[in-house]
Amino acid sequence: MPFWALVDPLTGEPVEVVQDLDRVIPDGLIVIELPAPRERVSLAAPGVHDRGGGAEGHEVQTERDAKTQAGKGTAQAKEFAAEQFFGRVERELTRAKKTGDHFSVLLFDLAPVDRPRANELVKEILHECKRDLVAGDYVALLREHLTGVLLRDVNAGGARIALPRGEVTIIAFPEDRKAIESLLNRRHPLLRASRHEAA
Repeated sequence: MPFWALVDPLTGEPVEVVQDLDRVIPDGLIVIELPAPRERVSLAAPGVHDRGGGAEGHEVQTERDAKTQAGKGTAQAKEFAAEQFFGRVERELTRAKKTGDHFSVLLFDLAPVDRPRANELVKEILHECKRDLVAGDYVALLREHLTGVLLRDVNAGGARIALPRGEVTIIAFPEDRKAIESLLNRRHPLLRASRHEAA
């Protein structure tokens, strides 16, 4: 019997896994058929175990494998999401150099109280700024304190984004090319420490 993942196309994150499609699919979600091995399956965290497939690193994991990976999944999933983010920024930089298009990277240095709901908070803030995520944009937790957002085809240079706590650093291509390269080389100061905690 096949399994189906209801996926948020903006983030690539699965919302729910179902065994049948006898219901209305909520607006804004896409459906992906998952392979079903003979063992019982559950949807694994991104990058936890390589089964040779899956969308955006979301793969099927057996119960036996889940037990051996217990405790490792969360850290590996965060690391995988961060590496996906850096890879997407690098591809966007290559594309922008060829085409002359703009793009922006937003680095949300969040206060400790806001970190548990970083993804939701960042999306709410972008919505309030009239900049909802579209296909090709990407949000990822880069460090415990830092959430990154890639906005394709957007020059956000000079934009002001207010946070209740914490700060937002806006890096726009081509104006801030060196800052983008330091981010890709993992040398950007915000990757080392939170300005919010240092203050």
